[in-house]
Amino acid sequence: PKLYRNEDAACSKANEMINVAKTKQNREEQEKLLASALKLCKEVAPQINLAGICRQLVACHYYGGIVELVVECAAKCDPKDIALHYYTTTQPGDDTLGYQAYALRLDCYKEVKTVLDHLRHKSNTASYSIPTRPGSPPPQPPPSASPLDDTTKVEDVVRQCMESTDQLLHMEVYDWLVLHRLYGDLITVAKPSLELYLKRATASPTRCDAAEFADLLWKYHERHGNHSAAAQILYSLAKTPGENLTLEQRITYLAKAVLCMRSDQVGCAPHLGVFLHELEDYLEVANVQKKVLDAMGSSLSMHRQADDAIKRLNSCLLTITELYENFAEPYNLWECKLAIIDVSGHDDLDLIQRIWDNIIQDELRKGSSLGPEDKVGVVLAKVKELGTQYLVSSRCFPVAYLMWQLEQLSCLENASRGNVFNTFYSIGITFPQTVDIYKKMYIMNDRCWASHGNEFYLIEVIASLAETLINNPKLVKSSEKQTVAVSLQELITSCLTTVYSRPNTSELDTRLNNAFTQLSKL
Repeated sequence: PKLYRNEDAACSKANEMINVAKTKQNREEQEKLLASALKLCKEVAPQINLAGICRQLVACHYYGGIVELVVECAAKCDPKDIALHYYTTTQPGDDTLGYQAYALRLDCYKEVKTVLDHLRHKSNTASYSIPTRPGSPPPQPPPSASPLDDTTKVEDVVRQCMESTDQLLHMEVYDWLVLHRLYGDLITVAKPSLELYLKRATASPTRCDAAEFADLLWKYHERHGNHSAAAQILYSLAKTPGENLTLEQRITYLAKAVLCMRSDQVGCAPHLGVFLHELEDYLEVANVQKKVLDAMGSSLSMHRQADDAIKRLNSCLLTITELYENFAEPYNLWECKLAIIDVSGHDDLDLIQRIWDNIIQDELRKGSSLGPEDKVGVVLAKVKELGTQYLVSSRCFPVAYLMWQLEQLSCLENASRGNVFNTFYSIGITFPQTVDIYKKMYIMNDRCWASHGNEFYLIEVIASLAETLINNPKLVKSSEKQTVAVSLQELITSCLTTVYSRPNTSELDTRLNNAFTQLSKL
């Protein structure tokens, strides 16, 4: 038998060509020799020293030739594509032929990964030399390639790999990109094989980084226009229980899912519309859960179980009922209760009013060391804060009830008379609405003002309300000004009737009469 085969002769000839190519200064001549050497190697593949040939081609910067040779060798090692079937069927242990074919292919692909490692290392390494003697450094020869050139070559090698039809080579390149955390480069690849790769990694029960691959998968779908698929993955990520994600991350996933579904490219299919509404509902409830979590965080010192509650709030998305029954109710989270009622659509005015009473009491406790004016200011600031969160027409923001309660508080503390209605005006309650509310307050003829220390308190507030309009007529639209002025005059007339029957009220009487006269001039 022959000891020197045709394959050996071809490899020897190819080696000679490569060595000659190394001596050529003209790149065109070098390329011709390298192309001829590559052709010889491909003809006798895989019966070649692939690693040795690739090392020589690297020395000649012939990276494209390496990819071609690797693809050729892999195809000839596994002409029936048994390895791909083995890979896509999750690598069954009893498939010996599949395993062998897969191993042979991987042995070929590692040369491409070696080239990528080489180029990446070059792009990350700055060359420098230490001077051997004092003085100006000797002139340095120009580098053969800049780091930017090497980065571009990495991209070129990746692109050439993607242009091949070898899906398993794609998978190995994806692995390399993930290993080096080049996620941006990864998701730009518009290949079906990338979706297969990411889905496989996401579904793998043995991978501890499966969530990271799911994160990449939705980005891949979004980048390539499949917004509904991206939204489904984001939704699944947000719903996955466990301590690997915080609640804030879950909310971010839901918000991104909603944005994906609102994309113009999603379409108007009925089932997609239903899914969008579901996502919006989940996001709304998750934001309430965030309020509960924040409230629990500030309650750590007051509740021993708060730490466990915080862990649970972070570890999964809860229903609105769970949030109310397991957190808001037992921990007296009044603002959270209000948010839960608002989201759930529960219509219980008595409950809402009780919640507001407790919110006000909580704020009073916080400001217990303050003076009367500041104490009322703290409560009004909280009302304003919550008022900006809810629509002024919302059932969770009972304007008339709150103004009534806050005026009583202001009376008790003998605070400035215009604070309450000015606060509500800043929230969005119109001046005509305010006048109507104070009319109803006065008609109630409640004796609470006397018990709070000033039986004329409400009348003084009404006088202040009238003076506010007189000093700033633009608070009311021109078309409504006359109606509002007349309404205030009627209210002032009723107030004057009360004032006339009481002693020592001349100053208030004069103030009301002046306001009445000025309103006539509006």
